[in-house]
Amino acid sequence: MDPQELGDWELMQRVATSDEAAIDALYARFSVLVFQSARQVLGSRAETEDAVQEVFVRLWRTADRFDPNRAKLVTWVMLITRRHLIDRLRRQSAGPEQRAMRGGTGFGDSLRVCPNCSAPSSSAPICKGSVCATSLSSWMPRSAL
Repeated sequence: MDPQELGDWELMQRVATSDEAAIDALYARFSVLVFQSARQVLGSRAETEDAVQEVFVRLWRTADRFDPNRAKLVTWVMLITRRHLIDRLRRQSAGPEQRAMRGGTGFGDSLRVCPNCSAPSSSAPICKGSVCATSLSSWMPRSAL
């Protein structure tokens, strides 16, 4: 493993333990790239900002799965970004009829509540241990986007 791969692996191991400095470093390194990718696909800036936050929550939740022997960190980040954007577009394209067939109303039917802080969330439980995604928003200022 070369020094860059080792550094990336160590960074993601620290992200997996909710190390705020590591999360800040990951965000500083990839937020512009993730934002630009999301902006190309999504309709509005607000949607793009939401998607960026959701991607970084996914990165945090899956950080322990990063393997520098399989892919570079930038490739892994963009793969997660791509998958998230595809999922988001599929949800958007599902019309009210399809949501009704699945038993949803189409209005907040995917809303869940965070088990640690009781905050509403559109993604499955977003808390990891004692750190909540609500607190993660503090390290992702909207002005930085």
